[in-house]
Amino acid sequence: MDTYSIRNRIPKKRKPKKAAPVPKRQAIEVQQRRQSPQPDSFTYLCNDCFQPVTLQENDDVLCGHCQSRVLRKPRTERVVCVNAI
Repeated sequence: MDTYSIRNRIPKKRKPKKAAPVPKRQAIEVQQRRQSPQPDSFTYLCNDCFQPVTLQENDDVLCGHCQSRVLRKPRTERVVCVNAI
């Protein structure tokens, strides 16, 4: 009769895999994004009268000045460079 030891039946514990190292600058940016709360309202520009319109999450998309339903996001202030081929 063959005898089996308990060690053969218990699976070996595996060490958890370490996460890939993240550059320090990128790690700081991720922490800042996690800490900053989401804004309660967003500002858009009316496409007809060019007035700023502030909308909250459940508001109707409607300009309060001219009743237009066409709003657009304002342009970003940072410089964006695209290399065209």
